[in-house]
Order: sequence, then C-alpha cells, then structure tokens
Amino acid sequence: MAPAPARRRTTPGRGHYPVGMKPPPPNADGIAASRLQLPPGPWATVLDGVCARFPAITRARWLERFARGRVLDAAGRPIAADARYRVGAEVYYFREVVD
Repeated sequence: MAPAPARRRTTPGRGHYPVGMKPPPPNADGIAASRLQLPPGPWATVLDGVCARFPAITRARWLERFARGRVLDAAGRPIAADARYRVGAEVYYFREVVD
C-alpha cells in the first residue's frame, strides 16, 4: 500500500497558497490594489491611520472609498471606516486619479 500524499499547509484568506507565500492583491477592473501594512501609531481607526499616512487625500475622499468598498482587509473583504486600527494589519486600497 502506497503512503498517503503529504498535505500542503496553506494560508487562510483568498485562495490556497503555500505557507509563506502571499496571494496576489485584490483587483478591480484588472487593476491591482495597493498594499499598506499599518505601522505603529496613535490612531484609533483605520480611517485615522490612512488619513495620517496619505495627507494629500482628504478625509471625505477616504470615507467615500470606504463606503464604496475600495479599502479591503488582507482577505479582500471591505473594511468599515470605523474599523479598529491594528498595528501590522494589511490593508489594500485602490488608488484613484481625480480628473
């Protein structure tokens, strides 16, 4: 009798990827999201953190992105604007060019 095949350990989240290998970032209309790993800081919410990290983008514009599901967690799920800030968490967001 042949031995059972070895099981591959995988990471949770989008699809199954070998441990240590990150899945590709989420995409919308063929455009990949940008990734931000939340650094240490005093912010209470993810919204506060991204506003501090990207001061050229207004808080109102970030709120619109959150409302439209354009800010995602590491699993590709939309994040609420009032989501708790967690140092080291991965956040994906879609860049937008204003006309």
